[in-house]
Amino acid sequence: IGMSSIMVFMSDWFDIIRWVGAVYLIVLGSRQIWQYFHRRNDPEYVPPQVSAGGCYAQGLLVAMSNPKVLLFLGAFFPQFINANADPVPQLALLAVTFVVTLLAVDAVYTYLIGRARRSIDISRLAFMDGVAGVLLMAGGVILATARRP
Repeated sequence: IGMSSIMVFMSDWFDIIRWVGAVYLIVLGSRQIWQYFHRRNDPEYVPPQVSAGGCYAQGLLVAMSNPKVLLFLGAFFPQFINANADPVPQLALLAVTFVVTLLAVDAVYTYLIGRARRSIDISRLAFMDGVAGVLLMAGGVILATARRP
């Protein structure tokens, strides 16, 4: 009952987040297609590097604007809270456990993808940029045209 009320109350905000997400996917897709054409025309092309702070800010924006994660955590965490005890330390422990688990999983993914990327030919990287760009833009269009049930 509680989550349904929140979802109804925030439905307009989810539409705004959906539109922002659609625009963001289209921007990411167009960047990938731009890189595709640069790599195809110049084999020595190196994409501009993003600072660590910029990567962090981008990841934080994506994570905080993902309504599925917010709803999941809102529905998942309360199941493990003892109602007779102070919820703040319990939620803090759950949050730290969640973040540490995600860091471990993401570190393994990053390591494996970094190793795999070294073995990929530059012409295939250009092709993958183009395919990724088209898929991201298609995802943005689908997200923008999606309607609530």
